[in-house]
Amino acid sequence: AAVKANLDRASDPANHLKRYNLYKNIAKTEAIDPTTVKITLKQPFSAFINILAHPATAMISPAALEKYGKEIGFHPVGTGPYELDTWNQTDFVKVKKFAGYWQPGLPKLDSITWRPVADNNTRAAMLQTGEAQFA
Repeated sequence: AAVKANLDRASDPANHLKRYNLYKNIAKTEAIDPTTVKITLKQPFSAFINILAHPATAMISPAALEKYGKEIGFHPVGTGPYELDTWNQTDFVKVKKFAGYWQPGLPKLDSITWRPVADNNTRAAMLQTGEAQFA
């Protein structure tokens, strides 16, 4: 159902999504069972599998889509081993370990902070001083 909701959203021109052109060949999607979705295309397109691997095809929680609508971009919702802790749009994003993650013992890190730094010299200095562990 989540995959269907996401593909229906992406293939609906009324949503005015930037990557609509990737999905405009979808005629319909059907949730066959909890783990199977049938996608019918308007015309054959052998490279469609590549579109499903495109970053724009990342799945978004249908509950979050319902709750936030067109403002979903300002309310990030994850699907993996971390959950959002803090988001300062002009400075950093911090995620923390998701206690309900399905795989015991993971993730190994308690939190991760992403901080965009445009200047190469600043990034190098952050690595050298230990302020950053990866750049």
